[in-house]
Amino acid sequence: MLNPSTHFTPIRMAAYVRNEVEMEVTVRNEGQEPRWVECDVSTPEAVSLAPDRTLTKGRMRVGIVLPRDKISKKIKIYGGASSYPDTYVIRITY
Repeated sequence: MLNPSTHFTPIRMAAYVRNEVEMEVTVRNEGQEPRWVECDVSTPEAVSLAPDRTLTKGRMRVGIVLPRDKISKKIKIYGGASSYPDTYVIRITY
């Protein structure tokens, strides 16, 4: 059984200016077998997974997590002139 969690640094993104937040995905393997972990990430149109263009869907290859161990990976989410004040839902599929 895999137990995923996320953490954002900083927790808030400024609106209408170019800035970024870092999202860390941590996956703990509670099972008895090693597991390969990758995540599909989807963002709203107002923010992007790329700093210089609009990219709303991506895949994050986290790696192999051993039994009773955890693994983590970080990606950045970028805001710009189109990032208005709101709460954005980031969808992650493991």
